Amino acid sequence: MFAEHSSEIGTPALDDELLRRIAEGLQLTGVQYERAVRAYSEVAEYFADHESPFAAYEPDIHPQGSMAAGTTVRPPRGNEFDLDLVMQLALLHYSVRPMELLDSTFQYLRKHPKFGPISERKARCIRLAYAGDFHLDVVPACVDRLRPPTGIQVPDRTVLGWKASNPKGLLEWFKRVMVPRPRLDGVTMKQGTVAPAPAQVSAAGNTPLQLTIQFLKRHRDIYFEDKPDLATPSIIVTVLAGEYYDGNDSVAETLFRITSAVALFARTNSSAPILRNPADAAEIVSEKWHAVPDSWSHFRSWAQDALGILANVGRVGQLRVLESFVGKSALSDGLKRQAAAFASATATGNLAVSAQGLLVPVSQAKSSATIVRPHHFYGK
Repeated sequence: MFAEHSSEIGTPALDDELLRRIAEGLQLTGVQYERAVRAYSEVAEYFADHESPFAAYEPDIHPQGSMAAGTTVRPPRGNEFDLDLVMQLALLHYSVRPMELLDSTFQYLRKHPKFGPISERKARCIRLAYAGDFHLDVVPACVDRLRPPTGIQVPDRTVLGWKASNPKGLLEWFKRVMVPRPRLDGVTMKQGTVAPAPAQVSAAGNTPLQLTIQFLKRHRDIYFEDKPDLATPSIIVTVLAGEYYDGNDSVAETLFRITSAVALFARTNSSAPILRNPADAAEIVSEKWHAVPDSWSHFRSWAQDALGILANVGRVGQLRVLESFVGKSALSDGLKRQAAAFASATATGNLAVSAQGLLVPVSQAKSSATIVRPHHFYGK
């Protein structure tokens, strides 16, 4: 499905350094991330506690989704962002009634003085809504022994039964296709096992694939601002981007190539295809395309819009393109950060001019680059 699609546009006239500066502003603020980690830890410890009714089943509690993959994006205009926590029990799924598991998870959260008032039942999870900030989805799960070592089954109210999932497998796949980072080890707590929420990595430390996903998710949030129910789920963006990533170390090249490939994928499929978890074919990640009318057509329109903006860079320039792609505020903040960084680098002799005429840090400059002489601007 994926090998047939390749980049449709050539070398982009976008600056990697500016893209990384912009990406810094797309990430959650330090305060937001700290609050999210605190909420995750509190809920995880509540389920792992020896007095928890789930403790005897050795719950394996771990994050999934954007937080685990390092691709969380700050929503525009103060909207809430979402986090996911999986509570996986050491029980075979066919020995458990799925709706009872979902209900017992809800009832246990309802007993907590802090979690109870903000708990809400959803189709596959219990949502804790931290109003005006974020929401944390608690997903109960059981082991599927036919899909070792990480296949699980999660309750689903829409079918009154189980649905296959494999967030651990997906995360391991994602780590393989991006630049590898140290693997997180679980920390044992009481009768349960809690994997800590990963620390937020700065944009400077994120890989081109991670940054591309963040840029695509920001453009998606802007594009679907007036129709959020039709927005393409983050897991689809992640899977498609990961499938099309070719290991390029340039953020600009990666953004262009993946966006081009996703747009071609959308254009060449007139009806919604089935997209599966690359690590586990039993899990279908594209269910929304088939369950929600018009979601596929809106995905196709969004993908073409994203490509159309980027492909226009040669005519209108990178600043107008980036403003359309990430928003005026994100671009403005990125330009300010880049200006401050360049001023500091110039003063310390750490700035160079590349053969193409671009300003780059000395650490990223090739041998053909010219070092900019230090200047402290003390006088004329």
